Amino acid sequence: MLQFVANFLLFQGSWLALVVGAANSLLWPGALLCLLFLGWELSIANNRRGLLTLLAFGLIGGVLVDGSYATFGIVDYVLPAGPVAPWWIMGLWVIFTLTLTQSMAWMRDRPLLGSCLAGIAAPLSYAAGFKFGAAFDAARPLLARRSSAFGTRKAPKSLRAACAA
Repeated sequence: MLQFVANFLLFQGSWLALVVGAANSLLWPGALLCLLFLGWELSIANNRRGLLTLLAFGLIGGVLVDGSYATFGIVDYVLPAGPVAPWWIMGLWVIFTLTLTQSMAWMRDRPLLGSCLAGIAAPLSYAAGFKFGAAFDAARPLLARRSSAFGTRKAPKSLRAACAA
């Protein structure tokens, strides 16, 4: 239980430090927390090779998703890195991936529920990043439609039924 709580708290603290740090050009606190989180997870991992493989897939996913957002002008990051998303975004993907073995491991056997929650949490995470000023929403109509469909307004009946299953 302690590992679960520590994983959850390290994720929340690292996310906040990375995003607020990027918004204020103060990058070292987020980098430090991210590295501490990674080091701690590697030190307690039963299967380090498996965790490193999972991290590699998480980073590839991050490069594809947020790199595409940067390349196609969907999101403008405060600290750009050319056509690829900045390193602090990749740090977010690392810490997110670290939660998959601990605090979000309970979703492993519930892929539909996990997908529904991701459909809610991902747009909200981007919206929070926009509010903190770490990035700017260059495609507001697209993301607003996604957010309202999954978050603040009532979701379509078919989606509510799928999430309840």
